[in-house]
Amino acid sequence: MVMCSIIGSAASRLVYNGLVSSGATSSSFTLLNVPLGDADASRVVYIAISTSAGSAQTSVTLGGVAMSLKAPGPTSSLGLSIHSLAFPTGTSATVFIDYGTPTGGGQTVFSYSAYNQQSTTATATANARSATGANVNVSANTSANGFLIGVSMGVVASATGWTGLTQDGAAAPVATFLAKSASASYVVAAAPRAITATASGATTNQAVVLSMP
Repeated sequence: MVMCSIIGSAASRLVYNGLVSSGATSSSFTLLNVPLGDADASRVVYIAISTSAGSAQTSVTLGGVAMSLKAPGPTSSLGLSIHSLAFPTGTSATVFIDYGTPTGGGQTVFSYSAYNQQSTTATATANARSATGANVNVSANTSANGFLIGVSMGVVASATGWTGLTQDGAAAPVATFLAKSASASYVVAAAPRAITATASGATTNQAVVLSMP
């Protein structure tokens, strides 16, 4: 999925590269051959992590280099998060995720690459966990010619969809959890732009979004 805007003489774009999942129970996860898209001097890689882990990661690395946390999950599901790193070379790399203590429920990483970004400072972030069977409201401000990435986790295989974003990928690393990611680009700014992870059953759902200029 490719989104474009114009930054000076160069076109800014966000590309969805794909996903890698693990259904293991462990304190750390090594996910091999995560796709990164085309190498470029301007490339910033975004890794959206969907997990049932209640604790935050102690470390997330891409190709052995520490990533920056850009958007944390809700307090009840801190492992749901989005991270970034300027990573100009290579078309795939290993993502390592460490929690410090064992966690189950599986891990799915969704990979995005941004090229010729206007700024690496986030416009906004939002996160929420729904009541049982309720939608998750993660509306956020968006910048002109910017983009937004969202990631969600539900407790049944049909748990969440998206409104306001276009779904890019989905995976069920274990039978009871479904991970989804979505994104969109915007020509016109909005404050806020309506974004919802939609429920489709008697479940709790959680989501986090990152808005970038």
